[in-house]
Amino acid sequence: MEKSKQFITEKETGGLQQILFRYLPYWPLFLAFLLISAVTLFTYLNFTTPQYDTTASILIKDEKKGQEDSKMEEVLNVFNTKKIVENELEVLTSNAIIQDVIKTLKLYAPIEQHSGWQSLKKTPAFFTSPIAIEARIPDSLRTVSNISFSYSEKDNTVKVDGKAYPLNEWANTSYGDLKFIKNTHRNPVLFPVDPDASYSFSLVEMNRITKNITDNLKASQASKQSSVISLRMRDPLPKRSEAFLTELVNAYNRNSIEKKNEMAAKTLQFIENRLKDVRQELDSVESSVQRYRARSGVVDISEQSKLYLQGIEETDKQSTAVNIQLSALDEAEKYITSKSPDDRIVPSTLNIEDPTLAQLLDKVYTAESQYEKLRKTTAENNPVILSLQEEISKTKPSILENIRNQRKSLVANKSQLGQINNKYSSLLSSIPQKERQLVDISRQQNIKNEIYSFLLQKREETAYSINAASPDCTLVDKPASSVRPVTPNKPILAAVAGLAPFLLGIIIISLREQLNRKVLYRADIEKLTAFPVIGELIFDKDHSSIFSPNRERSFLNEQFRQIRTALKYQGTPPGNCKRILVTSSVKGEGKSFVSSNLAFSLARTGKKVALLELDLYQPKLSEMLQVEKQNGICDYLGDDTIRPDDIIVPTTLHQNLFIVPAGHLVEEPSDLIINGKLEILLNFLDTRFDSIIIDTAPVKAMTDAFNIAPMVNLVLYIIRHDHTPKVNIDLLDQEMDAYNIKNVALVFNGVKKRGTGRYSYGYGNGYGYDQRNAYDNYRKSKKSRA
Repeated sequence: MEKSKQFITEKETGGLQQILFRYLPYWPLFLAFLLISAVTLFTYLNFTTPQYDTTASILIKDEKKGQEDSKMEEVLNVFNTKKIVENELEVLTSNAIIQDVIKTLKLYAPIEQHSGWQSLKKTPAFFTSPIAIEARIPDSLRTVSNISFSYSEKDNTVKVDGKAYPLNEWANTSYGDLKFIKNTHRNPVLFPVDPDASYSFSLVEMNRITKNITDNLKASQASKQSSVISLRMRDPLPKRSEAFLTELVNAYNRNSIEKKNEMAAKTLQFIENRLKDVRQELDSVESSVQRYRARSGVVDISEQSKLYLQGIEETDKQSTAVNIQLSALDEAEKYITSKSPDDRIVPSTLNIEDPTLAQLLDKVYTAESQYEKLRKTTAENNPVILSLQEEISKTKPSILENIRNQRKSLVANKSQLGQINNKYSSLLSSIPQKERQLVDISRQQNIKNEIYSFLLQKREETAYSINAASPDCTLVDKPASSVRPVTPNKPILAAVAGLAPFLLGIIIISLREQLNRKVLYRADIEKLTAFPVIGELIFDKDHSSIFSPNRERSFLNEQFRQIRTALKYQGTPPGNCKRILVTSSVKGEGKSFVSSNLAFSLARTGKKVALLELDLYQPKLSEMLQVEKQNGICDYLGDDTIRPDDIIVPTTLHQNLFIVPAGHLVEEPSDLIINGKLEILLNFLDTRFDSIIIDTAPVKAMTDAFNIAPMVNLVLYIIRHDHTPKVNIDLLDQEMDAYNIKNVALVFNGVKKRGTGRYSYGYGNGYGYDQRNAYDNYRKSKKSRA
């Protein structure tokens, strides 16, 4: 028979009914999971602090996105640097800014309130605690938890570890230098002091609290085309997160203004030093003019000398500007090449026309300032420190290259101005010596005056910028919190808690059955082989080996009757099933039980049935039918003097049921089966009996069944639930084809109930019947109710 599993009609496995049939027997497991899930959900919801989302948005001045200062702001704020939103996102959420906010709000010392039955549950008391705790050196704190304290409103004292500390005074405690102050975030009207409440505080290391806040703080660009940054923070206290975001924006602006003012102050110091030097030079030149006039008597210069002088003054002014720029470049190069980071003054870039150099210097200065701050509180191998070092090392070569290019251009310009100046000087040689000397002195005086006036102007601009520095960001949307907590999400958790037990139960049951390599369902058999299943037999631990009259209407008996009826449609042609061979894959699948009970069922119909005990290795039929040991098949096959009539034994079970026992066993019974006498025996039995049931050894253990199969009309192959390996059934078609065995029918034996209830594995994906489905039980229940 050609194997054609793809043409086998499979039962539908979908639908609610099939799912119920498959998993309903395990309802205690689902109920237990459901109770565990409900208890877990209740515990989680009662001991988990709700979290709220707080959002805010700010606007960054980004010249690329069209956000520029007004003309007045540009005049007053000469040290303002252009911002890029992507960079400001990192600055806004940097550790330095966040730690500034932590120190301002004193979040490193959280306080919890315990009241009544909720003493096991920590409730943040940021707004309800009457006091707050400030540390003298927050960066030196070590983490400690649950430090109980009490507050006396009458005495204004805080009692910790049995010792009282006054408010607003530094106290040397065992946890460090702390100051207990009034909680400025508490509203006495909304949150009066609860006399029954107890409080405790904790101290958290700055790095740990910074990481916790960073994990709950998200900053993102609203869109690629805008310079708006959206801030989102999750916190158990929505008002605390609103205060944090507000202070975060303020800290960012303070940090920006402080950097601008610091650069302006250093520039102002540089200008003051230059003014002092120029003032001394100007006093010296004026004294020289006065002495020269007194000594030489020169009062005026000719009109021609004035024209030459104007030209020389113009070239000198340009040359001076070039010298100042070269000096500024020297200062900038000195600043960049200096190896000592201490007490370095950022050189002024006011006279440098190239804005790129100013931006690069500002970038290096900002990075070095941040590096110096972090180096005091952070390890040298910190990723942020390493990132700043890399940024500084990459920027400095660009600055030096820019300085060299500008110096080269300025030197060439200076050389050209010198040539022009020499030309004017040669023209002045015609002026009398005394007048020329006066012109030289006056020229120096005018140059010094110009320099002095220029420095005075820049000093005023720098002084204005210190007081006029404006914030780099503005608040677009004030911090606002969600009305309901975002975590835990009760509807979603309830849905998960309701579905998870069923999914977990289904997964466990399915995995358990999928990992089982034994046959569990009739559907497994139908998928693995093309041979038909003509009957199923339930497992009944109370049944006897052979049916008795008092169990005539048992469901198991009815199932054998169904198999007996199905035999009419088996064989070739259909109904030709006089000789039936009963075998199986391995030991213990119930072939002897099936063969004996099937023979008994056929005998009850009036047919004379011969039951052959051809399992010549481990025979059981004689013992089951209580037949004494005597000559049998082995004796007949091995001894020519024994006739077939000598080995046919009647049974006490039924007058139509006869047994041909195995007889006295021999070492190699397989050799006897193929000696030709078995076929003679079967032919003889055909003349005496209506049906012949042959019980033989399993095919995986012995080949007897394959040798006998050509002599019979039907091979009845027994498969036992949760006992027969699936691989044996998968190879069944190939094995039968190899021995040219066509007429094979299957019986699914020992089908057990699944889980709790009346449903067995049986048909399809696991629904079947048990003894309570028997018709006689139904009839008896009707009578009892009557």
